[in-house]
Amino acid sequence: MTSNLWNLGTIALSSGKNLYEDRRRICLNDTQQYDVIRAHFESIATTAAPMLLLESFTMGSIIACVSLASFLLWLRPHCFPRVPSKSILWGLLVMSLVHWALSLHQFESAITNRSLRFAFSRSSLDWFYPYDYINAWRVFLPLVTETTLFGFVTILFLTSVYTCFWPMRSQWRSYFQLIIPATATVMYVQSLIHWVISIRFYVLETTYLIQLEDLTPLIIWKLYVALLTLFSLNVVLSDAVVMWRMCVVWDRTRPAIALSGVFLGTTLALNIANIVLRTSRLLDDAREEVQTNLNASETISIYGKNYVGLAAMFLSLASNLLATVLVATKAWLYRRQVSLHLRSAGHRRTLVERVMVLLVESGVVYTAIWLIYCVSFFRTIDRFVFDADDNSYFSPGASIITAVSHLDAAMAQITTIYPLATLYGDNVQTRERDYAVTVTFEVDVERSTAAAQPEGSKPAQPIVPPHSKDDNRPAINEAKHSESESGEVTVSDWV
Repeated sequence: MTSNLWNLGTIALSSGKNLYEDRRRICLNDTQQYDVIRAHFESIATTAAPMLLLESFTMGSIIACVSLASFLLWLRPHCFPRVPSKSILWGLLVMSLVHWALSLHQFESAITNRSLRFAFSRSSLDWFYPYDYINAWRVFLPLVTETTLFGFVTILFLTSVYTCFWPMRSQWRSYFQLIIPATATVMYVQSLIHWVISIRFYVLETTYLIQLEDLTPLIIWKLYVALLTLFSLNVVLSDAVVMWRMCVVWDRTRPAIALSGVFLGTTLALNIANIVLRTSRLLDDAREEVQTNLNASETISIYGKNYVGLAAMFLSLASNLLATVLVATKAWLYRRQVSLHLRSAGHRRTLVERVMVLLVESGVVYTAIWLIYCVSFFRTIDRFVFDADDNSYFSPGASIITAVSHLDAAMAQITTIYPLATLYGDNVQTRERDYAVTVTFEVDVERSTAAAQPEGSKPAQPIVPPHSKDDNRPAINEAKHSESESGEVTVSDWV
């Protein structure tokens, strides 16, 4: 598959060079050049583009598998040799990334005017329809980004279902315990629908150009509204999961719950208002939209066209930043408490600390992505130019894709990745706590007690007495009891 895509891109570039040399001898007129470019673009749209999407989905799946394997190696470092295992995993990942990046570069070269080296001016043809593929490419390139992330989301969701949700189905005694699995499932389904609609958007653009079918504005507007609604719902649900995680870390105190309620209620209201404003504008041709942010360069408008959308976007950034800071504060307090209890700052991290570090680090990355997304509405971070020739057929601005277009497509998947990753980490530490928390905590305490014990005295007894075969109580209950007496935060308090 990938080799065919590589060969197709190479053939396209070689054909362009050959046509350029032949043009000197044959002197192709504008109509003949039009026929060549039309066949070239149709071949790319119907053959190379689907293959690149499939490779992008595979690339995202590989990244997810390597990330999950690295997380398990970090969580249980003594089960596998860490250095050889990580070297093999990341070596395969780097090779796959290089191949995918080269394939993407070949595709980008094939869809630009530079690949064929034809010099068209705007006045060459009154109606030059192959260059209308610019709209299809502006939809397709962000779709490549979304497809890669959707592959990541799919592997993460399937892994969570297989390792976390499905084995725990017999323990669900109330509907309240189904909220988290149901939320994760709804977010994945919304990401799937968003991805399918994006593909439909691209297919409509290419079908209109190839088969000259009637593409009414109403069809495009419906797709716009669907993408906007799905994106907004995922943002609200993602913020809800982040705030729920913060409340659990802070033992569901009233200030934490009240703060979360205020942020979530305001975010939901602003997103609904933004959907209503954008929908009313799209469905009312006679009404002129007042664009408050003239720097917004979205291919599919989500947040950047009005003050309400910008307010919803920055409020979501603030809620994620606040949740990350509060979780980091709780992690620091927990680390300090454990260090004082063990009278040593250099002890090995417990499982709870590892999970809290994971929550903080992932929260920092997620907040940084939101910050870049917000900045991209006001300042052009990066752009891809289809044709830099001022005399080209492309109108100014129509031949440019900026980072905000890619982020509009990517955030629909990223808002699902972060909650799924958080839930997966929580469920993994829950399954590991039976031996990890008990063994790590007790061994560290007993070593420190033995070191401080006078020589010749009676050995100290373990904190948790050994279990007998007749004892029906699970080990985790005793570990939780012993830790709660000393004021420690137990893993069971997190779920």
